Amino acid sequence: MVVPETALTRLLVAAAAVLFAATLPSTAHAAPPSVPIYDSHGRIVQTPFAPPQAPARLTEARAKQIFLADDKVADWLGRYPQRGRQVTATYEPKPERCTVGTTGGCWNLRVDWSPAGEIASGRVDDRTGRVTEAWTGPQVAWKMARGGKGAFGGVKINSYPVWLGFCFAFLLGLAEFRRPLSWRPLAYPFLLYVIVRMMLLAFGRGRPRRLPRPSIPVAWLAVGVVFLMGFRIGLNVTDSNVIDVGYAGVIGAERIASGQSPYCHFPVEAAQPGCGSAGSLKPCGGADSEGEIRDRIQADGRCESANPQGDTYGPVSYEAYLPGYWIRG
Repeated sequence: MVVPETALTRLLVAAAAVLFAATLPSTAHAAPPSVPIYDSHGRIVQTPFAPPQAPARLTEARAKQIFLADDKVADWLGRYPQRGRQVTATYEPKPERCTVGTTGGCWNLRVDWSPAGEIASGRVDDRTGRVTEAWTGPQVAWKMARGGKGAFGGVKINSYPVWLGFCFAFLLGLAEFRRPLSWRPLAYPFLLYVIVRMMLLAFGRGRPRRLPRPSIPVAWLAVGVVFLMGFRIGLNVTDSNVIDVGYAGVIGAERIASGQSPYCHFPVEAAQPGCGSAGSLKPCGGADSEGEIRDRIQADGRCESANPQGDTYGPVSYEAYLPGYWIRG
């Protein structure tokens, strides 16, 4: 086969051009790096490309106005006086640091009240002006109370395939198929009957014509109730041990009665992460049987016995002790 000289020349030129392009540095066509690049001596040779962030569409004042006008936030803030309230708003240009689904930046809002600390927080979408998150009450300090997906245990373990798989494995391994009448769920229909029966009685239907009478006279029953109440109170006074929620409930009730949130305001021995205190607090009492000094001077100057994990309960647990605190003081 004879190749014309002109065609051969063009073929050689094209091959040379391909070889020359292959010898060019690959960085000329590579995507810009996402992290800094250093040489063997630790000197930076290339920095990542950071595009300029788009400016916020909403102003700080407008973001605050939108958040405070939210029904949930406004209802909660109505419980607190205007005096001593402070609202802060910071702009976050990165969508990945905002609520899931946000396409632009967002505003992080926080409302503080001087006696109680942070009382509300949330986010406002900068593009749409919509409140995407609004947290009040226990949801502010306790993120698990916000009910986010995967907040308890994670997303995977709480998914339907995993849980139904566990249920099937439990049923297959432990169910007694030879004695189906021994299954505990068979008691549920009878419990349902009891619930329906009590509801009917509560609304005046199905009541017997003649009320049952106790075999013991009512006067004797009253004397027995008084005796049992006295015995229970005397037992508490002479031989009782207050632990756990009984101890923490009184402290939480005192904080609430003083207009202060119980969360992050319990007496401690040293700093608590995320609660603003720093270092070990000065002792103000003697050591216990284990050599530990629990009485410490708190941030407000009072000497209190430390209970650092006492603020782990819900607000109702502390509010239940308010009547006793108001009576005893």
